[in-house]
Amino acid sequence: MTDIGKELKEARLKKGFTIDDLQQKTKIQKKYLEALELDEYEAMPSTYYVRTFLRQYADAVGLDGNLVVKKFDGQKVQIEQPKIEKITESRKNLHKEEKNVLQVLSDRLPMIVLSLIAVAIIATVGYATWKQHKDSSMIQTSSSVEVDRESTQATTSKTKESSATQTTTSTTQEVKPELAITSDDGKNLVMSAKNITSPAKLTFTGTNGSCWVGITVGGANVYNYTVKQGETTEYALPEGTAEVKIVFGAAVNLSAKLNDQNLDIIGQTKAYQKNIDLTVTYK
Repeated sequence: MTDIGKELKEARLKKGFTIDDLQQKTKIQKKYLEALELDEYEAMPSTYYVRTFLRQYADAVGLDGNLVVKKFDGQKVQIEQPKIEKITESRKNLHKEEKNVLQVLSDRLPMIVLSLIAVAIIATVGYATWKQHKDSSMIQTSSSVEVDRESTQATTSKTKESSATQTTTSTTQEVKPELAITSDDGKNLVMSAKNITSPAKLTFTGTNGSCWVGITVGGANVYNYTVKQGETTEYALPEGTAEVKIVFGAAVNLSAKLNDQNLDIIGQTKAYQKNIDLTVTYK
């Protein structure tokens, strides 16, 4: 009899996934995923769900789902008749959650658009004010020019000194990005990133081995990738993104950056898996 469960588990570990990661990707209950790895098919509601879950599990870890199901069909396994009510209810709840996520995104979209319009208006008014002030300053300077050469040179010298002082002050007052960990329980990190230049970009580099990375924005999974040792990959966050959830399957094998700022994804405890909630505010 083909040891399907062992084959599935080995493929999952090779990908760097935990059971929790796989549950998030497939939406299959954790107890059924564990039962598949132990070849305990009698724990399933029916043969139909065994075949369906096997195919979903296999596809998620890079195996041929149809081939795995064919292997299962060659085995004689007696399974109890289904209790459809619980599974049906679970599917309904899942569908309801998906609709809620879409509704939240739909509700927030107008606010995001209005915020962008407001920023554009403020920038336009600021530029017009600056230009008007600059033109006025030039006119006043022209009207006060004296024929006396020494007076002209003195005025020019003062203007240069004033300009240099303004440049130094502007450079000194430039706001720098700030990254901080606000909560760390070992596996879960809560981080904040302030004064970030938009658009923000996440960069991942494999340092000690492979690591699976999953990114969720606004309740939607937008990025899934296994970063190999020595490999560097990037992901640009959607403009205006304020909250990001990042899951690292093997955080000790990876380094991460937000723009050019290092992200401390290890924290106080070197846990194998890390779940990070990142809040981003922009300049």
